[in-house]
Amino acid sequence: MAQMDKRSNRRISLDSPAYALMGDTIVDLHTHNVSLGGSLVSLPRQRAPAVGERLDIWLEELGFGAEARVRWTADAPNGDAYMGLQFEHLDFSLTTTPALA
Repeated sequence: MAQMDKRSNRRISLDSPAYALMGDTIVDLHTHNVSLGGSLVSLPRQRAPAVGERLDIWLEELGFGAEARVRWTADAPNGDAYMGLQFEHLDFSLTTTPALA
């Protein structure tokens, strides 16, 4: 039986860099897809936060930031970690990566 996708926002494919602020450290992410509700990203396995953790992220190509919660993680074929992020707050007023400003 096919599983129904319960996401309410349409996702678009995106092959773009992004950044997360984890504590005092800026971590490079790679964005695979995005919607108004969340994003699929990957990062080095050793940098992956725990499920439920909150992150401040910046999607450079799209020009917005978000407070996001890690909903799930999985192993990527290249040894990195996939993360499913759920956006809790979007910020379209940012003009540059806040942590890099």
